[in-house]
Order: sequence, then C-alpha cells, then structure tokens
Amino acid sequence: MTDQFDGPWKEVLDDFLPEFMEVCAPATHAQIDWDRGYEMLDKELQQICPVSETGARAVDKLAKVWLLTGEEKWFLVHIEVQSQRDTGLSRRMFVYFYRLFDKYNGREIVSLAILGDAHAKWQVAPYVRSWEGGRIEFCPGVVRLLDLEGELQDRAQAGNPFALIALAHLATQRTTPDEPDRMIGKLRLLRHLYDVGADRELIRRAFRLLDWLMKLSPELELDFQRQLHEMEEEKKMPYVTSIERLGFERGMEQGIEQGIEQGIERGEARGQRRSVLSILDVRFGPVPDEISRRLELVHEAAMLERLLLLAVTCSSLDVISDELPVLEDGQAKS
Repeated sequence: MTDQFDGPWKEVLDDFLPEFMEVCAPATHAQIDWDRGYEMLDKELQQICPVSETGARAVDKLAKVWLLTGEEKWFLVHIEVQSQRDTGLSRRMFVYFYRLFDKYNGREIVSLAILGDAHAKWQVAPYVRSWEGGRIEFCPGVVRLLDLEGELQDRAQAGNPFALIALAHLATQRTTPDEPDRMIGKLRLLRHLYDVGADRELIRRAFRLLDWLMKLSPELELDFQRQLHEMEEEKKMPYVTSIERLGFERGMEQGIEQGIEQGIERGEARGQRRSVLSILDVRFGPVPDEISRRLELVHEAAMLERLLLLAVTCSSLDVISDELPVLEDGQAKS
C-alpha cells in the first residue's frame, strides 16, 4: 500500500466506522449499539503488531464496540490494497489474532480483511497448519471492494461517506492525475453529499479524504475548483471552495491573506515568491530549503502567478516541486 492510500484509510476507519460496518459487515453492524459510540484501540494494537511487522502495504485498526446485548466486542480490521496475490495475508492476520487472544486473556476477536486491489485475480486461502493428530485452520472474514461496487454506488447515492471514499479509492486506481475521468468522478462523488443534504462538517471531512486520495494535475485541479465552485453556487452551500475550505486544516486563511498583500496586489516578483512560501508553510509546514532555492530562480510574472494559485490549491509540495526549475551544481536546469 502506498502512502497515498495508507493515510486516508486510517482516517476512514477512525471517522466512519459505523458507515464502514454498514457496507462491509451489515449483519454485524445491526447487532452493535452505535449510540454508545466506539473506541479505536491503536495503542493495544501497536503493542502486539509493531509497524515494522505490518509493512507498507497494509493498514490495521482495532476497534472496541458494544453490542445491543451490552456485550463488549473487539474488531480487528485489516486493509490490504494491492493488485498482486499475497499468500501471506491469512498468516499475518492469524498472528495478530493469536497475539491479541493471548495478551487479552482469550478475548473474542473478529478479524475482517478488506481487499482494495484493482484486479480480482486471487482469493484469500485459509491459514492451515497440520500435524499428526492435530490441525489449525484460520479463515478471516474477507470483503473485496470490487465485489461491492454496485452496493457502494447505492450507498454513496444515499450519502454514506465510507462508500464515497471506497469508490474514490477504486477510481484512483483506475485513473491517473491528468485524466479528466478522475476529475469528473471526484465531482460526482462530492455531488452525492450535496444532493442528500449532508451537513457541513460531514462534507468537509469527506472532502478532505477525497482530495487526499484523488489527486489531480495542476491544470485539472484549477478546473476542478472552478466547477466545484459553480456546483456550490448552484446548491447555495459554499462549504469547501470558500476561504474557509482553503484554510480549514492549518489556518491557511492567514497565508492567503499574506499572499494577496505581498504578491498579487504589489505585483513584485520577490513579494510573490514570499507569498508562495508563506502559503506553503501554513499548509504543509516548513518548506524544504531546496524548494526555496529553486523558487528564487523564478522571475517571470506569469509563472509566479501560476505558482501562487498552485500554492493555494495543490494537494502536496510535490506539485510545486514539479513546476520549479531543477538545481544542478548550483545552477537551474530548464
């Protein structure tokens, strides 16, 4: 699993566990008393499953819920996102299962694997160990997102945020950042939330995850922002294209205001470069020295205005880096 999928999936399970269970384990979802809330047991999971053992392809989350009967139950959710066959999946899940079972005095653990691969070419076989007179067979619950795509479409239409993110995940695997189909899909998924009248906070949380997953090229990002603005004007719900949307994560409003004051209004190259750095610093934290040095080599007004717009709309520093001249032995290379 790449970082592109890793972070969003962790947040999906933290923020939308009920909606996730509704789609991926509906029978179990109906048994849970969601009014009591739920608790993510990251500390307990890390104690028995160090990051060095889980690898970069998987996200593991442990959640505690209460059933309608009042019984406490733990769910071990394992997210696997890859296209190749992984014969070690059942074994890893078995190891996590017995470690939790042993550490927590035989506590019942429900193990569920979510397969987000783009090509359904392999099935998860049970983990089996046999010896004379004995046998162990571990069969985790398995859900493949591709198999649920029709259900995900229906749930997304009804405003289930997990279904939206799962569809975004599948669409991201099928497209590249410079494909218009990705932008169109991203707009369509957001429209579902507006159409069902989702509240402001839900739209913002879901948008952040969609934006994180479905990264667009700079050209399509600007077109996306324009079309999203038009959609919000139509719906009279300016939730994510407003200045508040641009700054909701880390106070970016301040950076934008500085950018306008120092760059656009004054029209100075030095001020515009400072504006770009201010906005990037507010959005992503301290800007690497290499990017700052490469930015100093940009003097053209049109390019600086483009960089300022990208600083406001881009999804990562990599987008800015791709636009800057490359330093080579202290010189810029076109």
